[in-house]
Amino acid sequence: MGDTEIEEVKSVPQKRDPSPLPWSLGERAEVFARNGEDWIADCNQLNGLSFAESVANAAFICKAVNNHAALVAELQRLFKLYGHQATADVLRAVGGETGD
Repeated sequence: MGDTEIEEVKSVPQKRDPSPLPWSLGERAEVFARNGEDWIADCNQLNGLSFAESVANAAFICKAVNNHAALVAELQRLFKLYGHQATADVLRAVGGETGD
């Protein structure tokens, strides 16, 4: 696969069935969906990180996933106001639609 083909693959948003929300943080830096019912990931001290760094990473993941819909809505609002191509590109990258 050439460099051009790799860039094309990277730029195509991947549609997946979303995991149920909200995602939450476990006691040992784990990430759960559905209020702790479904295990998603264990961030505990990966790659030599401290426990505090592991907890911060897991908390950030939860916050990002739980706020995804709000991010997409805000990007759609900005696109409607300004119509910038850069906003449309970011919106598509996070799985939103521009409506154009």
